[in-house]
Amino acid sequence: MEKGLEDYKGVWTLGEVREGEIHPVSYELLAWGRGLADKLGVELSSIIIGHNVKDKVKELIYRGADKVYVVDNPALKDFRADPYSEILTSLVEEYKPEIFIASATTLGRTVMPICMIKLETGLTADCTGLDIDLNERLLIQTRPAIGGNVMATIKTPSSRPQMSTVRPKSKRPLPREDSKTGEVIVKEFSGEYLKSRVKTMDFLKEETIGAPIQDADIVVSFGKGLKDAKNVGLINELAELLGGSVGAS
Repeated sequence: MEKGLEDYKGVWTLGEVREGEIHPVSYELLAWGRGLADKLGVELSSIIIGHNVKDKVKELIYRGADKVYVVDNPALKDFRADPYSEILTSLVEEYKPEIFIASATTLGRTVMPICMIKLETGLTADCTGLDIDLNERLLIQTRPAIGGNVMATIKTPSSRPQMSTVRPKSKRPLPREDSKTGEVIVKEFSGEYLKSRVKTMDFLKEETIGAPIQDADIVVSFGKGLKDAKNVGLINELAELLGGSVGAS
């Protein structure tokens, strides 16, 4: 359904906070977003939701953002889909970006489909490529299809914002530019926006060797050929020596 498409301008990325720090996928998204925004001649903005993050958001500007919208509240310390989707939907309806992208992480895969439904638009998941059709000012979204045997190209011509999730590690972050300036806009939400059907009881951190697989540069993987569980120790030792993580098939 076409809905005042000309009113939508700008490119947005969804930043992520983990354990009180801005996660590197936020900078990967800014690299994607910067290229799209420059082609369209519009501003690049990043959204960050969490608690005690106001003093960290300038890093998003140094990595490519022109604006950062910050929602900082103790109730948002941990990710929960209900408040995040309500807040993001409200911000999109207020500022009307033409493109809104997130990383295909647990957060992005959870919250973006909810926002898509609320905003009555489209969403292309797990993209490996993003570009702009300058003739139509449309986002060209490329993603694997049919078990990865073909690459599908998808456009969203009649709805806004054009929404995508992008595979982590699909683009390198831009170099840090300390002299770059931008605007930080603090947004306040309370009441109904912060309500959730889910209550966080506790977090149990999984003990792993190296970084989580999705964040690792090196993965030492094994399969059935290892034969005996006692041989996993050799895999762990090799992963530690290489500074990598352990995976299995």
